[in-house]
Amino acid sequence: MMFGKKLAVVTLLAVAGQTAAQTGNITLLDTLRSSKTVSQFAILIEGCQPLADALAGAGDMTVFAPSDSAMGKFIKSAVGTKDVSCNTMTNMNRTLLDILWYQVAGQAVLLKDVQPSQVVNTLLNNNSVDNFPNGVPLLVEAIPGKKKKNTTYEVSNGLSGAKITDAKGIQASNGVVHYTDQVLRPPATLEQTLKQVGGKGFQALASGQPQLLQQWSDMKEVTLLIPKKMKKMKAPPSNGTSAVNPYAMNYVVQGIYYTSNMTGILTQLTNYNGHTISVNGNETTGDITLNNNVTIVKPNIIYEGGVIHIISGPL
Repeated sequence: MMFGKKLAVVTLLAVAGQTAAQTGNITLLDTLRSSKTVSQFAILIEGCQPLADALAGAGDMTVFAPSDSAMGKFIKSAVGTKDVSCNTMTNMNRTLLDILWYQVAGQAVLLKDVQPSQVVNTLLNNNSVDNFPNGVPLLVEAIPGKKKKNTTYEVSNGLSGAKITDAKGIQASNGVVHYTDQVLRPPATLEQTLKQVGGKGFQALASGQPQLLQQWSDMKEVTLLIPKKMKKMKAPPSNGTSAVNPYAMNYVVQGIYYTSNMTGILTQLTNYNGHTISVNGNETTGDITLNNNVTIVKPNIIYEGGVIHIISGPL
């Protein structure tokens, strides 16, 4: 298990948390223990000491706590047995403890401040499968209703996620608990993510160069701008190498840029070929136009190597 970095932090949190307990403050762990809605989730956490210590300690965290029904369905589908422990492997090539860490964000998330979306980093930081130095991210989104009071909220990896079933949340001395209707699943590989998205644009970019998928999969901390549709590219001339057509690299940007980064002061991106991509973002609506003629139509899809934005057409 790759939790060395966390254990050092958790030890400090546990010591700091003793003071909170002595003053009678109700911690996140106390809140989960006393809830009849998420009892299965609480039992699993108590069996994973590093996470239990973190939730009993000092900090300002958010727990996205899945209902008993959601937790039961997840264990059945992802593990296949009720006899589980922290070290139990799931069908996502992650331990159960990895999954539990992913339900906890390292900051307090107040839904009233989420307009239209907010990216938060979780306490999951397993470097053997992820490339996010500050924790694997989650996307929290406000879904507008006909009236402001009818706004609902979802939390996800940009593809699969959960509805938040309580708008206000439950305050604790070291953060807030939000109940959810699903267990949050960490980001998948690029190949798995493209299958979920429907990768016609990527297929056009990769036409005649099957090595492109592997090259992009090997990249870390990148933003991929993948057209929803485009004409197939001509394969690069054969010269005895496995070189990728340079045009495909116009759609790769070093660094992770969410739409929240593009609606503020950011006005341009630079792709792998050194070309500038202009960015025009509307802070109110969240709409983003690239190079004055291409829009982001499906944003913030998080995968193991970074983030994908599906764009309306070729750059």
